[in-house]
Amino acid sequence: MAAKMSNKGLWRVSYGEVAGLSDQELLERQPMKFEQMLPGHPKPSDYEVVSISPYKVHQRCVEHMAIGRVALAADSAHICNPFGGLGLSSGIVDVEGLFDCLQGIHTGQADLSILKTYSDVRMQKYQEIVNPTSSANLRRLCQTDPDTALETDEVLQMVKRAETDEELSRKVQSASNALKYDFTQHWRKNGKPRDERGLPARDGTVVAASLSAGGTG
Repeated sequence: MAAKMSNKGLWRVSYGEVAGLSDQELLERQPMKFEQMLPGHPKPSDYEVVSISPYKVHQRCVEHMAIGRVALAADSAHICNPFGGLGLSSGIVDVEGLFDCLQGIHTGQADLSILKTYSDVRMQKYQEIVNPTSSANLRRLCQTDPDTALETDEVLQMVKRAETDEELSRKVQSASNALKYDFTQHWRKNGKPRDERGLPARDGTVVAASLSAGGTG
């Protein structure tokens, strides 16, 4: 998988390797892998490697995504291989759903039990969509003959048809919506708004909660 990271010529290239290799062996094999995989079969003199970080692919999920007042989301709760972008997509949807739950608690329209619902729903999404789909993507990458892939793989055939079929293209692009879930449906309709201290707001003002990704501000 090759992805353009900037307009200054920086690319990220991800690929599979033989299991059991040392870091030194992985470094030594990198030029050969690039020459085999990338268009134009580039030699080391044609590019500069600015960073390389081998990692093991996992498919794992915690037993609970929320216990009491503690909740997990995204990579802290579940991980999958990068082929298909489901780790990023499901992580964003996790945070979106958790925000709705916390906002409901903050405004008095939900209690802590909504975090149990969050845990159950998000884990179900991982087990029924993210894990099987990303696992299938990995098998497709490792087990499919690239010379005959388009002839034998139904998913690749569908993606190819979507290039000229606008209706099918819309369906393919909207498939990730299956990861979403509206947690506000579990809010109490008669919940009492609360102020920044968590106390019932006397003037009826609703104080919105906010989340900051990757920080405390």
